[in-house]
Amino acid sequence: MSPFIRSDTRRSPPDPDSPTSFGEVRPGQHLSVRGWYYYGGPCDDTGSGAARPTSAGPVNLSLTTSDHRTAALGTAHPTGSNASFVLSVAVPARAPAGPASIGDGQGHVIRLDITAP
Repeated sequence: MSPFIRSDTRRSPPDPDSPTSFGEVRPGQHLSVRGWYYYGGPCDDTGSGAARPTSAGPVNLSLTTSDHRTAALGTAHPTGSNASFVLSVAVPARAPAGPASIGDGQGHVIRLDITAP
């Protein structure tokens, strides 16, 4: 299974054309980003019994705002049998109002709409 991030606790990948969303958030607000299946090795979808791969290592999360600027939010460290993580991040205090997204640098995003403070 490919890695993915979500704004909720569901353990299934969101539709690529309809990522999950935090909805409206305020600058300074804390959000919990969840990710699953950040493995560092090959996938064993066939059930052959091959050893489960280990975590791929750190996942850097960033925020892209309506003015197309990107800000680092934090680094997650996937662990466990699902190479998963939960990372609390804060919307930057000076983030401009408008549509934004949180990404993992691998094409997976969560949408949000930053409101005026």
